Amino acid sequence: MFSAGNSKKIEDVVNLQYSCENGVVGFDWVLIAKRNIADKNNIMKFAHELGYAISEREENDCKYLRAEGQKIADLGFKIITDFYKISSGTKLDLVIEGFEWNSSVINN
Repeated sequence: MFSAGNSKKIEDVVNLQYSCENGVVGFDWVLIAKRNIADKNNIMKFAHELGYAISEREENDCKYLRAEGQKIADLGFKIITDFYKISSGTKLDLVIEGFEWNSSVINN
């Protein structure tokens, strides 16, 4: 999670998500946060221009965009750094659900 631009408003918080769906890791653009909803079409266009196929999905009454495939980690990075112009050194919030995360992996 991060704020788009210099804004600290809750409506400007962007949420990027990676998840496993049917055993496949993918990038999800969940359409709950106001900024995610507002930027949906531009993110779809941006991802397509980078060569990613994005599908619109819904699960548990939650709509989202999903991309899968090679170099999927690069998509989130490019959205953060190229689309939103956030410096690659900026610290982002990380929320982990569904498995244990060894924080020493990040710190080493």
